[in-house]
This record gives sequence, structure tokens and C-alpha cells, in this order.
Amino acid sequence: MVTKRHVIEILYTERCRYVSLAVARVREALALLGAELDVEIRLILVSSFGEAVARRFRGSPTVRVDARDVETRPGAVAPIGLMARGYVVDAKIERAPSANAVRCALELAIAEERSRLGREDVLAAGVEAAP
Repeated sequence: MVTKRHVIEILYTERCRYVSLAVARVREALALLGAELDVEIRLILVSSFGEAVARRFRGSPTVRVDARDVETRPGAVAPIGLMARGYVVDAKIERAPSANAVRCALELAIAEERSRLGREDVLAAGVEAAP
């Protein structure tokens, strides 16, 4: 079974004071998982509104796991643009997602990948996969 490398993107603007906090929380999330994971962390500078639109950038910093925003609360979608972003962490607004939110997003990506690979294994064996 071949697994893919998971990609964590941290998108930010030039004047973002919280990118280092986002990086620290991503590293904390990886430490919480405690497993050897194939993860690449990408820091992506977003410098224009056009780029923000093209990247679906919802404020600085934005953290994504495998292109999916770590913020999953209903109604929590921020507008696209070059502004500061807030995240709800322990009932208060913080400027970076919690390590737990990043961990949960990464666990979801890993589970989805395992599920996909399991279906491929079943299909490769010539057995019809259940929906």
C-alpha cells in the first residue's frame, strides 16, 4: 500500500505577525500525533488580492491540510482577502488555529487516504467494493 505525502500549507501576508504562531501550532500538532508521518510544510506568501482570490485565501494566516482549511466549524468561513484572520480557540479569538484543529485536519486526511487505498486494494483484488 503506497501512501502519499500530506501537505500542510501556511498561507500568509507579508506583514502577518502570527505566521510564526501558526508554524508553532502546526509543529505542536505533529508532535501530538507522535507518529512518523510523511508531511511537507509549505509557507506561501500571498502578496496581492488577485493571488488571494486564486488561492481562496481567507486571511492571514490560513492553514490547510491537503488543500482543505483546518477551520471546519459551521459558519466559520472567512471572506477572501488580504486581512488578518481569527480562529476560535477555547471560546476566544486567536490569530492562528489551535494545534488540535490542525491535528484533527491531519487525522481526517490520513483516514481518507487509508480509506481510498483500502478501496483500491479491494478493486485490485477483483472484489467489488461496498459503497
